[in-house]
Amino acid sequence: MGVAIDFEYADDIHYEFEYSDWHNYLQNQYGLTNQAEFRKSLCDYFENHGWLEFENSLKTFGIKYDKIVFW
Repeated sequence: MGVAIDFEYADDIHYEFEYSDWHNYLQNQYGLTNQAEFRKSLCDYFENHGWLEFENSLKTFGIKYDKIVFW
């Protein structure tokens, strides 16, 4: 599964995850068991946090990812 996160104001950053890692992140970070609910949870998260906090939360939960940055 791929997840793209685009911070157009300064950076264009894309994260890619294995499906199982992404599923684990959603369960650990947001307590989600229904995958359909993740969009709202991410929107709520990014209203108050930037990409650095997102990346730190991935590291906190041991989620493996690939990151592509276009500066």
